[in-house]
Amino acid sequence: MPIFTSLLFFFLALAFLPLAFRGSSARQDRRKQAKLDDRMETGADICRAAAREAFGVELDRSLASIAVLDDLIERGWRNRDPETDAPKTNDDLSFIFAAYLGTVLARFAHAEWGWDRGKPALFFHGSKEPVPLFPLVERKLQDPEHTNLSLETMQWYSPTSVYPDPNEHGNE
Repeated sequence: MPIFTSLLFFFLALAFLPLAFRGSSARQDRRKQAKLDDRMETGADICRAAAREAFGVELDRSLASIAVLDDLIERGWRNRDPETDAPKTNDDLSFIFAAYLGTVLARFAHAEWGWDRGKPALFFHGSKEPVPLFPLVERKLQDPEHTNLSLETMQWYSPTSVYPDPNEHGNE
């Protein structure tokens, strides 16, 4: 009888083993997503603080603020080589701009942060393909007069499917 009981417990343990590992994987995915969301929120907060300090402009995380950010970049909020006036590559600046844009789109246009090929990416609801958010920011920094962030991002979502702006009702 003790061998039967031991075998029964052994097979029960084997039966529940996949459930234990599955929950762990889902928990890790949730943690990874939460870290990504926090990282992008922090980048957006840095962008807002820098706009406030450098230009005296408040980026309020509304869809309309994308045009304000576009204007700030055109007015000189980008890295230029002082001697040649050529654009310089700056991953930090690209990151905070993309984080701000993505956070606004996630808030109002049914988008969410995810991973694509090991890098942060923005996905619209129901899409498995990320939108080219980081390349758009790079293009804006390289050629600010010929790249419009508002028009480009508006092509990615339907304006009729946008969430209402909580700022319009005083709820933030």
